[in-house]
Amino acid sequence: MKITFGLALDGCETVGPAHLLNGTCCGPLGLIQILETRLGLKAKSTSAAQRVTQYRTLLKNLDEEGEVFYHASFEKDSYAVADTLLRWRDDLVEAGWNGQAAANDSKRLRDLAAIEVRAGTLLSPGLADRLKSIVRELACRSPQIETLTVLDNREYLPVLWQQVCDKLRANFVPADSTLRARNPPSSTDLGKIQALFRSDRQSKKVKLAGDGSVVCLNAHSEFTLARGVAQWLAELRGASGESTLIAGSDAGVVDQSLCALDEPAIGLQPHSAARPIPQVLLLALRLHWQPLDPRAWTSMPSTMALARRPCSLILRAFSTRSAASPVRSS
Repeated sequence: MKITFGLALDGCETVGPAHLLNGTCCGPLGLIQILETRLGLKAKSTSAAQRVTQYRTLLKNLDEEGEVFYHASFEKDSYAVADTLLRWRDDLVEAGWNGQAAANDSKRLRDLAAIEVRAGTLLSPGLADRLKSIVRELACRSPQIETLTVLDNREYLPVLWQQVCDKLRANFVPADSTLRARNPPSSTDLGKIQALFRSDRQSKKVKLAGDGSVVCLNAHSEFTLARGVAQWLAELRGASGESTLIAGSDAGVVDQSLCALDEPAIGLQPHSAARPIPQVLLLALRLHWQPLDPRAWTSMPSTMALARRPCSLILRAFSTRSAASPVRSS
């Protein structure tokens, strides 16, 4: 099996040739799943919410036993504290922490070590714990992976990932090295701007020659500009076979223009607060607030898209209930 790995490649379809046989592109989660399957380490997964709840219980028990560094924050928002400290703990484990702390270590690390001693089987394993198990298993077994190509510098990887890559004899081909190999000449406008960004000197004005390597497009409307960009990308893709588009979170107008030209779309859409799940969540909070807002009750049937008959029954029952015994705030 041939694997292309990168810290930010979970969910990426491919970054290599599409015709590669028995090959895949993945990030940390994908590679962990592959290695667990090939090493016989597959187990029932635990959601992040369950682990936060488990860690909150451990934090609460230690807080009740004595003074801890997170006491004041824990009283205000225990779940947020548990979520933050669990991420700290997982990052430490991924960086090679053994769960112990010396007497001269910081109070924070000593408290986290005390929690780690109490955790045992009370805390379900996260990605870092699963990675530790993989490292131990790789010492005596082989996952039968032909090649592992890593698109990150080795020194950028956490310690456990470095150990996994070393055991699999990974080939490190950082993505930025490929980009550096394609740098334009320094005499072009694009080369001047890139050199300015790479330098440690303070920003200064750069005189551009207008050679076409940097182009600024303007239009009287967003739709006209999006259509022009889509036509330009289609021409570039037909000439060179590849192009890179960097877009923000809302690229719906560009997507529409690309689809109109039968070109691949970006797939980035803005988050909408009018989607069904956020609507029901906000409505549920309003229904639990005292005093009860009758308008929240009347909007519930339409929000949940019920049939006309159930809607009328719910509204009739509510009107009868309100007339007989109105809800009062406690």
